[in-house]
Amino acid sequence: MTRGAWPTVGLFLTIVALLTACASGIERNPAQAPAPGIASPKVHKTSSGEKDLNHPRGKVTVWSYYNGAKWIVPIIEAVYPDLDVEVTAKSWDNFENNYLEAVDKGNAPDVLFADNKMLRNLVGMNLFENLSAAPYGGESIAKRFNDATIAPYRFLSDNALFGLPLDIGPAVAYYRSDLFRKAGLPAEPEALGSYLEDPDHWKAAALKLKLQGSSIAFSDWDPIWMTEYSSGYFDRRLAFTRVTSAFVTAIDLARFLRKNGLASGLMLDTDEGRASLNDGKTAMFYNGWWYRNELKSAAPDTSGQWRMMRLPLGLYGWAGSSCVVISSSSSNKAGAWAVVRTLADHLANALEESSVDAGDPFFGGQKLRPLYMELVRRMPPYTPTPLDENAKQIWEQLIGNALESDAYPIEVLTNIKQLTLDSLQSDLDILKAVQHDPSPP
Repeated sequence: MTRGAWPTVGLFLTIVALLTACASGIERNPAQAPAPGIASPKVHKTSSGEKDLNHPRGKVTVWSYYNGAKWIVPIIEAVYPDLDVEVTAKSWDNFENNYLEAVDKGNAPDVLFADNKMLRNLVGMNLFENLSAAPYGGESIAKRFNDATIAPYRFLSDNALFGLPLDIGPAVAYYRSDLFRKAGLPAEPEALGSYLEDPDHWKAAALKLKLQGSSIAFSDWDPIWMTEYSSGYFDRRLAFTRVTSAFVTAIDLARFLRKNGLASGLMLDTDEGRASLNDGKTAMFYNGWWYRNELKSAAPDTSGQWRMMRLPLGLYGWAGSSCVVISSSSSNKAGAWAVVRTLADHLANALEESSVDAGDPFFGGQKLRPLYMELVRRMPPYTPTPLDENAKQIWEQLIGNALESDAYPIEVLTNIKQLTLDSLQSDLDILKAVQHDPSPP
């Protein structure tokens, strides 16, 4: 397949700067905003040592955005004893800048662990290897995952892989079963999940919980953010995706929360927010699967009272996932591929194994593995693009305005779509010009 020319780094940065005047001033915890990424492919000559990927050797440098990633070393070296895997944790705040500086200086790591939010900001810069092409043949590993969980790690230009999953983080609702039971509401995960599919039931639950001093949401924006877990801004054909009944419902619920003062106004990253997990002020919140261990640390005295369930409103989505990629400038691509392949296989094996789930005492003995597997199975396709940051600025500004108005939600969404397409049309044309058939290879 012939590759089309991709925008240069300079053009990409110009695109990013186009809408800076649209900043809404609305802040949200980045850990709650999954943003799987894509990056442009780049063809490189095969260097010595790449022809035989079955016998990699030598040093492989790996950068992680979190501490504690050295767990990978014994797993990889058990399979490839001639590899010397060196893992370095870099600061979350400066991870992307550190990587780009390393690329400029010619000392980028062979392998990069990247949270999906980080990848969004590295889009279109020709930084990563095409793992679908020879000599890698990454599609054979990709087949071990469902298409939706692989989709964020495919190039927009031709759907080739640039990365493979390191972890998969579905969005989930955490709730206090004791508080829901006290309010006369369903308290078991399956029953409550079915009950809260109906937006009117979600409103009723919010009102009942408020009467006993608890909240179903931290912010008026929670219904919007919850729905964002399930949808990017564009699909793989670069059509705008947010004029949907789900977002109509989200706007209606956000206005309902604001009108009735039902949101607590707290946030998980504050002392007050964490305290509310213990004192009963927070009855339900929405985050990633990864937060379950944070919750145990933040609210140890409530052990046995919490449960996990699918999102309300029949939603499924992304909330914190990451992938592993090979830098195109790597000097040991055979070794780098051994790392990527081993970690992807390790995750696939974990998903496929039939393990006994004895239940988690903190969550009242709830068996979490069946819930996790179902949430992963139901995760929707998610297509990040180089224009997401700019689309986000328009989105947040106009949604913020809409929560203060009585405009019909469908009209709000239609206007956002039109403004987004008008503002980004020339850049969308560039992307479409180099895009091939968006169906998976």
